[in-house]
Amino acid sequence: PAPLSSAAMSSRTFGPKTHLVIFTSMQILTYFDRGALAQTLNNIAHAYDLNESQKGALGSSFTAGFAVASPILAYLGQRSPHAPLYCIGGGLLFWVTANCLTGILLGPDGPGWYVPLLLLRVLGGVGEAGFCSLGPPIIDDSAPPESRGTYLGIYFMAIFCGQALGFVVGGAVVGHFGEWYQVKWLYFAEGVAMAPLALLCVLQPHRFKVKQAPNLESSLTRSSFPDIAAMALDRVSSEAAEETPPPAPPAGMCAQLGTLLRNPRFSCAGFAYACYMFTLGGVSFWGPVYVQDVLSMSEASSGLVIGGVTVV
Repeated sequence: PAPLSSAAMSSRTFGPKTHLVIFTSMQILTYFDRGALAQTLNNIAHAYDLNESQKGALGSSFTAGFAVASPILAYLGQRSPHAPLYCIGGGLLFWVTANCLTGILLGPDGPGWYVPLLLLRVLGGVGEAGFCSLGPPIIDDSAPPESRGTYLGIYFMAIFCGQALGFVVGGAVVGHFGEWYQVKWLYFAEGVAMAPLALLCVLQPHRFKVKQAPNLESSLTRSSFPDIAAMALDRVSSEAAEETPPPAPPAGMCAQLGTLLRNPRFSCAGFAYACYMFTLGGVSFWGPVYVQDVLSMSEASSGLVIGGVTVV
């Protein structure tokens, strides 16, 4: 057969495994960031002279930005076939910028700049929101029907693998260099690694397989509800669609959210997922601090312990 031209090669859609590798790599990097911050929190707090509330705000601010931006970016992701990739890539470029600026603030002259550091964590949460809201449906659409469970399992496993890597590497960096501000290189490294993946989504969205939701139930469950619960709700809504004809999609985001909140299955699943993340988020953020303060472990040793527990 005749060789494909460069234009034809650039227009080809990525295969299922390529989708999995790209989005799993993004997942690992985003959760690596969370683990690295939690592991080095004591060092940052000591340098910035932070109390316990201020330490906790560094984690809560990220979550606040994430929670506010998720439904907005998920709604915008419904606007066109390429909109999900623009939201994912654009948001992650925002995340890259916030992390690189965080690395600059965590230099030797960083203490005293707590409020800007807090704002950058908010912006990091905003940037990650589009990926976490819109990524799982793309994995589900691109995977072979008989392997969807396996693909999604690998993708979601990256949450814990990425966070565990953040614990281990963050502790190792501080333990090896001895200076707290050396953690800045972790934020620069995250940004450098994420930037090509984000640019790929922005510059070549046509190479990704994105199935537009044909009705309200499919659109909302596959785009507006993040991570694991989105996949569970997809099955629930599919069963419901077989029983009743799908309603016409409302025009605006508020109308869509209102429809979701009136759905008891969605409300129960959302509440359960919030409880799950409340517990998981608290343990993953404060776990390294507890091990270092109460069990008197070094940064490197605590990173290995918490990272190992997270993976298991």
